[in-house]
Amino acid sequence: LRRVLRGEWTDPRPGLLVTFDDGLRTHAEVAAPILEKYGFCGWFMVPADFVSVPESEQQQWALDHHIRFSTEGLTGPRIGLDENDLRMLSARHVIGCHTSSHRRLVAGLDATTLAEEIPTARSTLEDVLGTEVSVFTWVGGEEASYSTEAARVIRQTGFEFAFMTNSAPIVGTTDPLHLQRSNVEAEFPIELTRLVLSGFYDWLYRAKRER
Repeated sequence: LRRVLRGEWTDPRPGLLVTFDDGLRTHAEVAAPILEKYGFCGWFMVPADFVSVPESEQQQWALDHHIRFSTEGLTGPRIGLDENDLRMLSARHVIGCHTSSHRRLVAGLDATTLAEEIPTARSTLEDVLGTEVSVFTWVGGEEASYSTEAARVIRQTGFEFAFMTNSAPIVGTTDPLHLQRSNVEAEFPIELTRLVLSGFYDWLYRAKRER
């Protein structure tokens, strides 16, 4: 990613970042082994508070904070990543901050809330990992979920990269704090996944990105 943003990407093929939001246990137990089998580095975006929620309360916490999950194939009530999962993933993959409470950073949030959701969330993850967390990912792809006030705090906090979900390729002129992604859900049929990644959504979201 750094080489792309510096204009130093020489491979004739584009790179691919595979990112996972919301800090789910299946990211460590299902997704990571598949990524490693095929030589990918995953980017796992974690709501910092979710990691410390007691196992018996995690499913309700996820529902209350608009996190979708599946319990298929899991034993026990835990659905979120724990501290051991985070440290294991960070050895081969990238851990990013996805706010503290999986909150959409809409306009009008007060300074205390923004501090809790952005710099405090980063510090919480860094305390677990013992390393710097340089990636932030906004919650939600709706236009209202992006606010000027939050963008300012993200920049002031010192993140190197920040991801949104407005479907555009990353090129050398891309602002590293305005990196766009294309959203693919687990239940999408392969035909819809191909459509999302075809470039059509890049065109569809262009006016939203400009705003």
